[in-house]
Amino acid sequence: MNQKENMAGAKIVKQGWGKLRRTLLGAAIALIGALQPAAGQQADTMDAPRDITIGILASEGITRALDSWLPMAAALNTAAQGAELNYRFKIAPYTDATMINKISQGALDFFLVDPAAFVVAEVESNARPLLSVAQMWEGQVYDKTSVVVFTTANSDIRAIPDIAGRSIMGVSADEMTGWKLALQEFRKYRLDIDDIASRALFSGGNQREVVYAVQAGLVDVGVVRAGVLEALARDGVIDMNDFRPVSPVDHPGYPFWASTMLYPDWVLGTIPGVPQAALTILVDTLLGQDTGSPEAIAAGGTVWLPPQNYQSVHELLISLRARPYENYLQRSALRIASTYKWLVLGTLLLIVFSLLFLIFQLRENARQAHARKDVLKSEVRSKQFYRNAVEAHTVFCMLNQNGAITHVNDQFVQASGRSREALISTPLVDVMDAGNRGVLTGDVLPAMMSGTPWKGTIVLHKTDGKAVWLQCSFIPITDGEKQLREIAIVASDMTKTREGVSEARFNNTLELLQDHVVVFQPQTYAVMYANASVARHLMRHDESDDWRGKSLSDLIGKRDYDSLRERCAGLIKGPERRVTWEVEAKSGITYDISLEYVCPAQDEPRFIAIYRDVSQRKVAEKAKTEFLSTVSHELRTPLTSIKGALGLVLSGATGQLPDKMKGLITIAASSCDRLILLINSILDMEKIETGTLDFRMKTLNLSETLNTALVPNQLYAERAGVSLRRVDTPDDDVMLTYGDSKRLVQVLDNLLSNAVKFSEHGGEILIALHAVGDQLRISIRDFGTGIQAAAQASVFEKFTQGDSSDSRSKGGTGLGLTIAKVIIDHHQGQITFFSREDVGTEIIISLPRLAQEDAPAPDTPVQVAPPTAFSAALEQQARKTPSVIKKTAAEHLVQQITRAGYGPEFELGKADVGRLAAGVEIVGAPLLNKWITQNERDTLSQLIGAGAIADAAVCVIEAASDTDHSAAASASTAVAQLRAWFATCAEPIGNPAQPLTIAAVDHPDVASWLETESIVTFDDTVDLAKSVATSQADVVLTFAINDGSASVMAVPTSQGLMPSGWPVCVLVIRNVENKNSLGVVSKFSSGR
Repeated sequence: MNQKENMAGAKIVKQGWGKLRRTLLGAAIALIGALQPAAGQQADTMDAPRDITIGILASEGITRALDSWLPMAAALNTAAQGAELNYRFKIAPYTDATMINKISQGALDFFLVDPAAFVVAEVESNARPLLSVAQMWEGQVYDKTSVVVFTTANSDIRAIPDIAGRSIMGVSADEMTGWKLALQEFRKYRLDIDDIASRALFSGGNQREVVYAVQAGLVDVGVVRAGVLEALARDGVIDMNDFRPVSPVDHPGYPFWASTMLYPDWVLGTIPGVPQAALTILVDTLLGQDTGSPEAIAAGGTVWLPPQNYQSVHELLISLRARPYENYLQRSALRIASTYKWLVLGTLLLIVFSLLFLIFQLRENARQAHARKDVLKSEVRSKQFYRNAVEAHTVFCMLNQNGAITHVNDQFVQASGRSREALISTPLVDVMDAGNRGVLTGDVLPAMMSGTPWKGTIVLHKTDGKAVWLQCSFIPITDGEKQLREIAIVASDMTKTREGVSEARFNNTLELLQDHVVVFQPQTYAVMYANASVARHLMRHDESDDWRGKSLSDLIGKRDYDSLRERCAGLIKGPERRVTWEVEAKSGITYDISLEYVCPAQDEPRFIAIYRDVSQRKVAEKAKTEFLSTVSHELRTPLTSIKGALGLVLSGATGQLPDKMKGLITIAASSCDRLILLINSILDMEKIETGTLDFRMKTLNLSETLNTALVPNQLYAERAGVSLRRVDTPDDDVMLTYGDSKRLVQVLDNLLSNAVKFSEHGGEILIALHAVGDQLRISIRDFGTGIQAAAQASVFEKFTQGDSSDSRSKGGTGLGLTIAKVIIDHHQGQITFFSREDVGTEIIISLPRLAQEDAPAPDTPVQVAPPTAFSAALEQQARKTPSVIKKTAAEHLVQQITRAGYGPEFELGKADVGRLAAGVEIVGAPLLNKWITQNERDTLSQLIGAGAIADAAVCVIEAASDTDHSAAASASTAVAQLRAWFATCAEPIGNPAQPLTIAAVDHPDVASWLETESIVTFDDTVDLAKSVATSQADVVLTFAINDGSASVMAVPTSQGLMPSGWPVCVLVIRNVENKNSLGVVSKFSSGR
């Protein structure tokens, strides 16, 4: 008992000293606040920094709160200075009640509180969460909190019901992660909450004092946050064996004693109006801290995470009727009334005005009903008079509301050419001309339904095929409720007047044409018009030249007439409205016939046939074709001999040639090849135009045909510095199609040679064959110059190339794609493409697929929609080369490494120095994550901290070498390549002989070699970073050595010659004989 009293006495002394320290600290803060105005007056000419206040809920006293969170404020101030922002972050510890008041007064910019205090601030002050707090415990992060109700180990209290009538102590009556959660748990056990609250004691915000009070026996039960006991035990303050939790709740994976369910841990929040820059600095700085930072250690292993969902906290406070939900129902009702008060008031006013309007409208309707009775009889008499007058002098018709005829007068019967019985109950649309029916359904009937008269012209179709033109007025007739009942049509017959004017103008125009023009009706083929040229040249000599009253069958032969009728039927059916073909008359004259089906507005449809004499043009074309064929045949024989002779000379059969003469003969041989290609293309086009191009069709394996075409083109591509690569596909079946293997190889040769010609040196061409349903598709993808958008529509036309200016430098006849399309079309296939300038072109050949070798030949062409993008599968297989990207500084280095024969892999600009130094994970950058480890990140962080470098893009280039078999050799190769790169890009950095370079390296052989190259070396990156400012270095090199491979990171300094935006480049020379993982790298790549 004496020992317990001594402990209690010691605890009282400790509490008294804590209160004295808080009093002195409060006085010091007040004194500083009193002195601040004077300091402000002294610096009134300076731009004082803006204070950013962070309120901290002091759960363990003000002194501990300041000790825990002042390092965080210092880190934030450092970040603000680094960003050149005039902010000063301050820590202000408060108790629960004071914290809520400060938030509501707007005295804080940020605040770190428990979830209950945050919910109060969220509801009452429109606060929002920024980050949530998590605790690091034994290497694991925990972002949930709870409450532990505990007593001493020797207490007889085992469960929460045993607490009734016992003394209890908590931190604060307003603390959510303490007293409020405990009350919720007591309520579940039906304890008397008022009795417990009347006997409860509170420590005033200090968790430790509750623990000390229970330990000293001053109270029977204590309530603290989960984890407080474990933290004190870890620090050696208490022994966990001296305590026991009351009604503990087991949460799997949760390491602390808990007596309630888990809730979100503390939250860092803000109120509206805080500068965005301050928000950014705070969030970036806190998220960038790791658990080993001084700030995190001072805060007890605090980890910052994105904010959690605090709905469960809202629900808890609502159930407790705690602030801000003390009078939840009443406040909700008032809030709804306040929010929607104008809506409620407006609704009431609308109801009142609606009732008044209804009363007025009822009275007005009654008055109008009496007046309508008087007018009705007068309307009936007027309508009858109007109808009698109209029927006597005009074309008149009545329709019901559905458009069916209910009455016609004699003039309408005469104009329509039908009997009255045939017209009654017939829809008017059936009497109208087919090309004019849309006027009735689209214009007239909608106007009638809306009660609006309509005026215009309609065309009736008589039974004899003639058209009747009526100038009409459609008048809607409605009942008393303004519903459409009938439609009256009053019209004038304009047929004779229109025919006279229209035909005269039309005929006068056609008489001016030199071609033979015939206009005839679609149904009867009766000639409506024929110009004078027809009478002179097309009509038979045994008949008169008068075409009137004649049919086409009277003017042309039966075979020609039947052929004409078939074409006319196709044009009427559509969608094509025009067809052209050639015929040769018995006189030997060749006519080009153009037949077109036209439907003139406000006129009857007709066919117009134009006969054009093309005999002279045919003679010229035949002469041209024969000339080209003759010249081509005559030229091909001597050119073949010349090519053979030049080949013998170049092979050395006639003796050794001087270099200069050998170059001239090589040029001659190349020109000879181009001439032979041109002649062969011209001959193929001549065969295509005459229909004599031969095909030997049979079932073949398209994969073998593709391989046959690739073999000779590989050599051609290698001479151009371009690689051809066939991409494997998952198709296992045999790729069978029906075709001529020789002709298909001709097509592939042309397409592959085009792809090589328009690819840059070092480029790549991908070829793939795969099955798509009942089709086989060959894709040829290059990464060259692409086809100009303006030329893409005509690439398959004769003597056409994508870029005429470029074609002169690349060579070509302009016939290859034309011939390729004809050959593929003959195979019932289709050739399509997708191209973008400066990105490349993908040609796709689609051919029918055969299920087996004895399958019948396909008789219908394949249907393929033109591609709208490059093939995703080939894009994934593509090895990006310098020829397909713009030449930035890093890309110059890639090209240099490529020319040196290393075949590099690279990633350019996928990350920047700031993100790497901050520890941000980079997704989708395998090379960067492989070679830039935590060591390189730390090096960048040190150089940034020393002010030695600025933020820049980071590029990684990996080159495989089979000649550098030692670390020194690999490192020297990397440095030599980097220095050559600096020399190549000397112009933008002021043309120095070499940028001033310093390096950190611990490998003795590498260090010795660097000294011979006049590069100053340091033992570690700490000394290196310190010397950057004094040495005025332009570039900093760090090294990582691994089994004969070397990784060299070249970092431009912020004060050197390198221009702004110059990238940080990591050049890796990898020894291909050593395929180990990274292993252990040099410690000097991290600066330790």
